[in-house]
Amino acid sequence: MTDTLVDRELTLRRAVPADARDISEVYSEADTRHWMLWDGDLPGEAEALANIERSEGAWADGWGGVFRVVVDGHVVGGAMLRFADPGVGEAAYFLRQSVRGRGLATRALLLVADWGFREHGLMRVFARVDPQNTASVGVVERAGFTCEGRERQSARYPGGRWFDSLVYSLLPAERVAIRPATPADAEFLTDAAMAATEDQGRFPAELDRAEYREGFLEWTREQLGPGVPDSTTSVVTAYGVDVGRLRVVRTPELVALSGLQLLPAHQGKGIGTHIVRDLMAEAAASGRGFGLSVEKDNPRALALYERLGLSVVGDDGDEWVLRLP
Repeated sequence: MTDTLVDRELTLRRAVPADARDISEVYSEADTRHWMLWDGDLPGEAEALANIERSEGAWADGWGGVFRVVVDGHVVGGAMLRFADPGVGEAAYFLRQSVRGRGLATRALLLVADWGFREHGLMRVFARVDPQNTASVGVVERAGFTCEGRERQSARYPGGRWFDSLVYSLLPAERVAIRPATPADAEFLTDAAMAATEDQGRFPAELDRAEYREGFLEWTREQLGPGVPDSTTSVVTAYGVDVGRLRVVRTPELVALSGLQLLPAHQGKGIGTHIVRDLMAEAAASGRGFGLSVEKDNPRALALYERLGLSVVGDDGDEWVLRLP
């Protein structure tokens, strides 16, 4: 399990005893203590060391991830992801005043959310924010979280005052991006397509996998060259890793999905649905139709596309031809 996350000069990692002084200073700032609902005496070095021990216990117990935000070799904050329920994580974050206003909290929040999606298969990450904490509201909104609503009188400050919480959430499919594929991606694209087909049980038992892969790899390299008009092959990325292959053919009349394969570990998270809906929106915005063909021996894909509103309008040998009405 990864316990170090990096985004340029920003590092999230587990604490070590040498961090005690930095932790003591960060945990002593008044506004951080207020918003994080911490009470009691300001932490000295002994309490900072005890804090490190408790966070290590949380890692060992499978509570979640307790990361320290590190910039220029010093701990300047924290970012946590607690496994609240199966498939669900609750995020929290804080920074010392001297490093605020640089986007570090937003990046730290996304690092822990992506870690939960990527390494723990979470289907939802959420955060609770005091509506009066406008800086924290800005962090979750810049990170792309959606406000689900308000939990009334859901938390209490150490002094006893109850307050409402705004609940924000992020889903795996909302961390999807598409990047143009290059020749260096050809082997990944080939392996992603083969892994998806294998997972669907659609390879004949007698198929020579090595020979098939060699042919598919050659075909993929051709698709990435300049000689295939109107065709774009891309790598699907999500929460920081490459997860699949996308090929789209665009003509003046039609945006056609010609291939979408996701690695099995990243299926069932809404990624394919997200991509198809984006392509449907692109077609509608440009006044073109949207369609695709799906192999007749791939009922899972056919069911997905029919749920998205496409209809079978014909067949082409081994494939059904679908169009968006």
